[in-house]
Amino acid sequence: MQETRNEDLEDAIVKAAIQLSDWNLHWTTGISPSEMGFFLGACEKESVELIIESGRGPDAYSTHCLGHYTNQNKAVRALSVVYAPLSKLFDKQKFLQR
Repeated sequence: MQETRNEDLEDAIVKAAIQLSDWNLHWTTGISPSEMGFFLGACEKESVELIIESGRGPDAYSTHCLGHYTNQNKAVRALSVVYAPLSKLFDKQKFLQR
């Protein structure tokens, strides 16, 4: 079986991994730096314009990565959906009085 290579994708992934390394962001849990490098490289290769992520890790690694990425790639926007209990988002009693 012959191996199929996509050199453009490989180059984009390596470039993203180098950028991640240069940013020197702290990672503890969640998406690993190598997974994030692959993800950002694939986004770059496919000319993704919008990334929506749910940053749930305690260190906000993915959110920080996307912030750096969008600062360097002005054509890309990123949105982070953060989980919070509804009680933290609004006052239930005031809402029910409306």
